[in-house]
Amino acid sequence: MNERFAELAAERGFATFALVRDERYTPGAAPIAFDPLREAGRALEAARHIANSCGFPGTPVAFVGVSMGGLEAILAQREAAAIPIPSRVAVLDPLLEPGLVAAHLDSYWHAFATDSMQAYFRRILRVRYEEPESTTFEDLLSRKRADAQWTFDRDRPIEWLCDGDRSAYAIFVSDDDPVLGMRQSEFARRGGGHCGLVRSAKVKGHVGLACRPALFRELIDFAIPPEDGAPVNSTSKPAPSPCTPGSGRTPTG
Repeated sequence: MNERFAELAAERGFATFALVRDERYTPGAAPIAFDPLREAGRALEAARHIANSCGFPGTPVAFVGVSMGGLEAILAQREAAAIPIPSRVAVLDPLLEPGLVAAHLDSYWHAFATDSMQAYFRRILRVRYEEPESTTFEDLLSRKRADAQWTFDRDRPIEWLCDGDRSAYAIFVSDDDPVLGMRQSEFARRGGGHCGLVRSAKVKGHVGLACRPALFRELIDFAIPPEDGAPVNSTSKPAPSPCTPGSGRTPTG
């Protein structure tokens, strides 16, 4: 996924990097904590460092993120605009309302696909992060560090997303989402205070890039628009969608 985004960004003359989330940032390897604002700041600082090292300070920045990374990318755009740095962001199925997502992941007895994904995320907590069986996603959401930057009531997107430059944001949302839950998906689609920023990803399932490869270019086209409407040269050919057997076509937006 990162390689494909990097290829498309390179066509527009952008250098790219992917941020590795630092989930155990407190000395002593303390349990993970939810701090997307801190990760957004790390992304912005990395972008500025790369630009300065290459001798292009103040160059435009583009943020692209999916799922939890989508929330972090939206926050990074907000922080960049406050500096200000010319920037845009495009995200796919971002975590927009953490409370709804935590409630969904802590619930049971949904469709088979939904229950399977919830079990997968619970297993991540137990195995990768060594959290006890008793830890819930609501527990993670409410866990605070002494040096935490994220504040739930201040930083969740519904509180501020409509106040900035709306032209700099694009939020693509799938038709259904077994991972983050349909309550969040419906919250996004019906507006939820997001001022018409939400667009249909025209695909089912969470982060369905494999089902509609054209989404890669649509996200990049928004985050890094071609200059003066000039066409983008590319030798790559769109692959047929594996989720539409026999169609031989890749829909475009």
